[in-house]
Amino acid sequence: MIMLKKICISIISLTTLCISAEAQRVVIGEKAPDIKVAEWDRDIAPRSTTKAVLLDFFHSANDQCVKNLPLLNSLQTKYGDNLSVIVLTRETGDKMAPLINGRGYKFFVGYDGDGRTFTSYGIRFVPFSVLIDSNDRVAWTGNVNSLSDDVIQRAIR
Repeated sequence: MIMLKKICISIISLTTLCISAEAQRVVIGEKAPDIKVAEWDRDIAPRSTTKAVLLDFFHSANDQCVKNLPLLNSLQTKYGDNLSVIVLTRETGDKMAPLINGRGYKFFVGYDGDGRTFTSYGIRFVPFSVLIDSNDRVAWTGNVNSLSDDVIQRAIR
């Protein structure tokens, strides 16, 4: 009975690991999928396509996504013209407005209403961030809380 229980736990663990590995569809070192934005908050889009981009997939109902907003803003402030931090959501502006208006956030907010970018990146859970280097290659993926300055520095070169 104990052996059967161990086998079942192993199967469940392996299945969960395989599902997690396939949860997001981007691979470090490969060309990043296009970022399709239906609308930009305040009609302000990043100006340069030659600099690095930190793309953060977001949903307002996820507490960790909301808690990450000040960190995302500090990264935009710190790296300025070398990095475009984009918070991308499938929600509408009325969901985002209470979270971002009047807070002085400097990052960009894009609305992916039809989910084209979420789909092309294979996003199945949030928060999830993708760092795209200046050569349009995926440099890093994960939760922005684990993104190091060293990785960002390499991506913006």
